[in-house]
Amino acid sequence: MGRMMGGTTGHMIGQTLGHYRIVEQIGAGGMGVVYRAHDERLDRDVALKVLPLGALADESARRRFRKEALTLAKLSHPHIGVVHDFDTQDGADFLVMEYIPGNTLAERLAGGALPEKETIALGAQIASALEEAHDHGVVHRDLKPGNVMLTAKGQAKVLDFGLAKLLRHAGDANATMTRTEMESDAGTLPYMAPEQLLGNPADSRTDIHALGGVLYEMATGRRPFQERTAAALAGEILHKQPRKPRELNPQISAELEWVILKCLEKEPENRYQSAKELQVDLRRLGSSTSGAAAVTTASLSRARAPLRRRTLALYAGLSVAAIGAAFWAWKTLTNRTSTAPGKAARIEQITAFTDSATAPALSADGRMLAFIRGAGTFITSGQIYVKLLPNGEPVPLTRDATHKMSPAFSPDGARVAYTVLPDNQSWDTWTVPVLGGEARLWLPNASSVSWIGPHRLLFSEIKTGIHMAIVAADEGRTGARDIYVPEDTRGMAHHSYLSPDGKWVLLSEMDRSGWLPCRVVPYEGNSAGRVVGPAKGQCTEAAWAPDGSWMYFTSNASGSFQIWRQRFPGGAPEELTFGPTVAEGIAVSADGRSLITSMGMVQMSVWIHENGSERQISAEGNALLPAWGDGFPGSVFSPDGKKLYYLVESGVRAGFGSGELWVKDLVSNSNEVVLPGLNVTSFDISSDGQRVVFSAVGVDGKSRIWLARLDRRSSPEQLRPEEALGPVFGSDDEVYFRAVEGSVSYIHELKVSSGQARRLVSEPAINSPILSPDGQWIVSTTPLAGQDSPAIVKAYPKNGGAPITLCQRCSAKWTRDGRSLFLSFGAGNVMGEAKTFVIALPPGKTFPSLPPGGIKTEVDVQKLHGVRVIRPVINRGFIFPGVTSSVYAFDKKYVQRNLYRVVLP
Repeated sequence: MGRMMGGTTGHMIGQTLGHYRIVEQIGAGGMGVVYRAHDERLDRDVALKVLPLGALADESARRRFRKEALTLAKLSHPHIGVVHDFDTQDGADFLVMEYIPGNTLAERLAGGALPEKETIALGAQIASALEEAHDHGVVHRDLKPGNVMLTAKGQAKVLDFGLAKLLRHAGDANATMTRTEMESDAGTLPYMAPEQLLGNPADSRTDIHALGGVLYEMATGRRPFQERTAAALAGEILHKQPRKPRELNPQISAELEWVILKCLEKEPENRYQSAKELQVDLRRLGSSTSGAAAVTTASLSRARAPLRRRTLALYAGLSVAAIGAAFWAWKTLTNRTSTAPGKAARIEQITAFTDSATAPALSADGRMLAFIRGAGTFITSGQIYVKLLPNGEPVPLTRDATHKMSPAFSPDGARVAYTVLPDNQSWDTWTVPVLGGEARLWLPNASSVSWIGPHRLLFSEIKTGIHMAIVAADEGRTGARDIYVPEDTRGMAHHSYLSPDGKWVLLSEMDRSGWLPCRVVPYEGNSAGRVVGPAKGQCTEAAWAPDGSWMYFTSNASGSFQIWRQRFPGGAPEELTFGPTVAEGIAVSADGRSLITSMGMVQMSVWIHENGSERQISAEGNALLPAWGDGFPGSVFSPDGKKLYYLVESGVRAGFGSGELWVKDLVSNSNEVVLPGLNVTSFDISSDGQRVVFSAVGVDGKSRIWLARLDRRSSPEQLRPEEALGPVFGSDDEVYFRAVEGSVSYIHELKVSSGQARRLVSEPAINSPILSPDGQWIVSTTPLAGQDSPAIVKAYPKNGGAPITLCQRCSAKWTRDGRSLFLSFGAGNVMGEAKTFVIALPPGKTFPSLPPGGIKTEVDVQKLHGVRVIRPVINRGFIFPGVTSSVYAFDKKYVQRNLYRVVLP
């Protein structure tokens, strides 16, 4: 041992420390020298770690080393190298650990990226090891591939827990810094977290950042930060985002990419808050048979008790084992104006589904929670559930295929009312008993029902077409009185909430362009009221504090849907939730101290179907095709079918969907932005493929029509200053669009050369126009006069004459070659989950042989010749046909949400 103290290490080979005979040196660095040694007593190989030379002269470092050895000896975990012994000889301390034959993960990564399955499995094992250490108060601080051994069976073993933390003052004058390792007394620079570089205290989230770097390297074969010099690398870690892993390895799933990037968040509050949360996500992702859908951006319970069927007769007080509570580390739920920086709100996880739970509603006594187990926060396919709080088992009350929205308890808690959108799209209220029984239709043409008295209701009612107002009435619909009727005949006031004093009504509404900011109006109905909550962005839901002092909102004013609040009657809006997740739905507790909301992530991507197979087209951001609110009028394919155009969300989402215009070259497989910085809501590609006409949202929130060259040789040109939506090309000099006259929308024609516009169709238009391939017919949706369901689709001759009724409650679109017509039907048509029929057209014909009065039902379609069906798929959006009927584009959503209780600051 004296030889080592004299300054050399190689001469230790063959020496004995205690009863351990040193065989060979297997590692060295600023944190010590590691040898393979043979335990002479137990006849086994061990790993011997000896303090570096400088530390042996530092008594405080030696004390920390001994203390850490005692701590590590308490760790017993299959993925942590076991500590066998700690001893001292000739004044030198050494640690005896499990010897693990095999290669380090760093050596394994020398061959490049690992398969996703192996990356997920190893990542989960490492996260499990971190959980064990963190539970014992040990922070690794130097996790990297070189500190992970892989056994002969491919299992991970994490080494050197906690030593970096306790040795931070023990420098090694002989340690060197290379371009590849750049070790410091706090860790290894390429894997260090920003807080380590800034000298801030490290905690478990510091290790999570390091594991994110390891996962990144396993998935891509490269480190997340690539600068060569220490100063430049540190600056990159502090200030730059790593490249998205899928840009380097398109074979990995979007879900794994999301997990990795969450680990690598700059701010610790935005990462996973525990290794357990990360481990659960990785294990769920690894257990998915599809390889993608088991983990989600919000998956994130610490533990989940097995679910067993129960009857709600247990309401008297019995409950099942609690569903473990957890919270997304990357979601900081704080009130920036009322709470100290970094102080997170207390969160309880209410549900732990691997799919989604939305639309929370509380019973009057606060003991029951109703919700929809479905993907959407608006009208969505799914089932009504009820759960006893705090730890009852979720129990389904419905088992049907209807699209649902807005559950609400009756005053006595005996039943749940909810909105159903049937195939005739009439927005009806159904009820189902809480203790089990059949659901039944209760109030037709009434949605978002809430009780404002023992037998008095507040709800939304269609007046004509899709024009929806807020109405108060008795349960038998007597004493009905309009509270708020949108001025725009395309306006839809979807949700309403009476204030505790009965004087005011909060409401959320849509107009022709999408969701608007929320509004408060007098219950007496004598005023249009005023905008409340964030003045910009979309407000989809609202609620009152029990004493009426606060209003709560779901708004995307900050770029994604979050919970906001505002004092009533005066006060400025304050954002309550933050982060990359979304928070939608608000159920405030009776004491006003907390609310329940649905938190999670929605990821959107654009796909193409070609000759029976499907593949993803978009590679960045949340990508989508033009939304149903504009009638998805234009073509998304180039005339030759070699390019596909789509939108990528940027900034605050406007209308029913908006973003920058991108193009995918289907031949070269490249993606690029076409109209950077413009918030496009809909578009159409010209018949020569040289131009695009589009509507874009300006700073005033209004949509206007623009024309641009696709080669970008000149600036986009605004075609008219007035608000307009859904433009499509006619001839070279014609553009058709939807514009408002007074409170009613009509289809207009614009001459590009002169700028002159005129109303083309005399009947009102609900959605934007669609042009037939021959350019002779303008298809538009118009309300059915005097009826409480929307609308009928008509084709109007371009040059005048009687229109043709095409279908009812449907959408229509042609292939570019004009040989096929796509028709979509049903309630799912609103949400992009409709059954679509592809109809082969007779040669030279624009329409199939239509029955009198047009196509009314799916049965009428099936009677036509040359019909095939594209079945609806949940979370697959509207279908946009290509040049031929064998090709079409659609967008797909990946959604996962759960319900959480947020204790209000």
